[in-house]
Amino acid sequence: MKFPYLSKKNFFKEKSVEWGENTSGENFLIKDGTLIGRKGLFTSEEFIIEQDNSNDEIVKALTVQPEKIFVEGRECYIGYTVLSDYDSYQKANVYLIFAKNEIKRIGSIYFQRVTDGVFYVPESIIFYKARSLNGGGIYALSSLYNCDSGQGEKGYAIFEISEDFSEWNRVSESDFYIPTIYYNGRGNRYGELPSSYNFEKPTELESRNLLTGLFYAYFTTDGLSYSFQLPLSDIENYSVVCDFTYKKGKTCSWCVQGGATSDTINVFDKEVTMHCNRKTGTITFSVDGVGYPLQMMDDGVQNNLKIHATKTLDSGLKRVCTSKGVLCADSKILLFSNDKAAGEILLSSFENPLYFKKDTTLTVGDEAEEITALKNSGKTITAFKTDGIYKVDIKDGKQIAFNELISEVDKAFYEPEKLSVSPINRDIGTSFSKTVKYINGSFIFRADDSLYLIPESSGKTYKILDSLREKTGENYNDAFAFIFGEFYALSLGNKIYLADITSLKIAGNVASVNWYSLSFPKEVLFLSAGDFEGEPVIFCSSLLSNINYIGCFKGDKDICLELSYYQPSFKSFDISCSFKTDYLGLSSRKLEKLDLKVKNSAKMCISLLDESEREIFRDFIEVRKSEEKVKNITLYPSLRTSGASIQLVWKGNLSLLKFKVLYK
Repeated sequence: MKFPYLSKKNFFKEKSVEWGENTSGENFLIKDGTLIGRKGLFTSEEFIIEQDNSNDEIVKALTVQPEKIFVEGRECYIGYTVLSDYDSYQKANVYLIFAKNEIKRIGSIYFQRVTDGVFYVPESIIFYKARSLNGGGIYALSSLYNCDSGQGEKGYAIFEISEDFSEWNRVSESDFYIPTIYYNGRGNRYGELPSSYNFEKPTELESRNLLTGLFYAYFTTDGLSYSFQLPLSDIENYSVVCDFTYKKGKTCSWCVQGGATSDTINVFDKEVTMHCNRKTGTITFSVDGVGYPLQMMDDGVQNNLKIHATKTLDSGLKRVCTSKGVLCADSKILLFSNDKAAGEILLSSFENPLYFKKDTTLTVGDEAEEITALKNSGKTITAFKTDGIYKVDIKDGKQIAFNELISEVDKAFYEPEKLSVSPINRDIGTSFSKTVKYINGSFIFRADDSLYLIPESSGKTYKILDSLREKTGENYNDAFAFIFGEFYALSLGNKIYLADITSLKIAGNVASVNWYSLSFPKEVLFLSAGDFEGEPVIFCSSLLSNINYIGCFKGDKDICLELSYYQPSFKSFDISCSFKTDYLGLSSRKLEKLDLKVKNSAKMCISLLDESEREIFRDFIEVRKSEEKVKNITLYPSLRTSGASIQLVWKGNLSLLKFKVLYK
């Protein structure tokens, strides 16, 4: 691989050697003036995430959500694998992955066959952590499809982990938050009240919940009205319940069942009938067919009539459960890009995690254009689409003050949050969501065949790598990135390309960084990766068997996990590292010696190549494990030449601290 100019922080203190555009190599990087061979990709039995057994077979590889969540005060990644017997059930085994590659299994989400022809299985699952409802506070939004039907039948379900993190329980509609959408509604004869009745104007209160059609509406009985208008019409044909509080602590209720239009109960020794016109959303009270005004409370004047009814939102649950991703930022939960509206963001909160407000949504750019990634830098929230990049702002709604509390409700109400969006860049976006990372004040991401950088301070876009195909020889459609210390690491196939962000230089409209290339055994399939404070965690699968595991950079060999008779076994690979300088023009001078200072164990071959790449000198060096301290090595080529490239090839995690060429 050809590299751009690498670094001026080089360890070549003598004037004889310079980095150049044709400096090349693999499996090394430079840090603080030291050339370092990369560490091995290490794994062990304790890092196994999932493997085959005699009863189950993995049908879906490990999927890890890119954004971390907090569990018991600790950061972790959450992921799942899907196993099946291909006939009666599928189950998603869920895992928490902490720093130091600690893995915790937290139960399985089961999807059972219902009947012949009805077998709903997961199409996608996303997770978020919030205040607990009936368990441990980790929620799973699942989009399902009927795998026994060719009609594209879909289903949607929400699960919550149990308090002890051992099992997942389906959240029922009755557990979804029911908003109070109307406060101080008035009756049909309200205008006839004496002026001394200083009631507040009716207030549209909370936004409806996308997850449920249920709602509450509160009214004030004025002693004159027998008819009350709900703020919604075309009410669903489910039960409509009306609670009438006629004295503090004294309440009676009507319930108009689904399919019925009225209900009669005894109130004040009268048979009072409640009529419900679902089409118009009108509630009427009568006695013997004559309108019956509900009397006022004798010890209160506000909101003593509570209506509980249903009006389902079109595709509400679908919009929530088919979201492509989730971001938790500043106690807010943001879902983005769903099957109903690809450019939509939905909002909930940590304190009320099953309340996605109909009136607090945001369309970013074109509604039909998918949001590919949503990132929080700690300062701003940034939305990425294929056609541009946008800044998203959230403004909290202020608290609504009441003169009196709503009957039976003791809580604070707030105006809906307001979401707004402004464009950062309308020319460059990305479809490679897994490559978007924030590091050292900038976003880096892949777009088409190039890599771009956007400093958050300026919002200006710079291309930092022009052609991945040219650099890699491949055009991988699947790519992901992670943070490795001060490096942005891009994974393509079985290679990782590191950008040294500390070397970033911006001059006018041009930005450049130093790049390094790391290669890995073809037997290892990289699924995705994350990091804990710059320490990478690599999620892998073996191409040799159905096994998912974690890899970490440790040791001087690459290790791949595989299975033998359902038991894990290990396959190790030597790491081959290489480095070659530019051609050094020496004007027929005589090379006297080469001085090296190295540490760590490795076997190294050093060669001199002439202008046609022909080898004109070779020697071998071995640094043993018992000699891991710094060691000085001198070679004497005693060679007269007009110039040469210096090439190092080694196996192991060798560090080259000094490299000096002396010539006459």
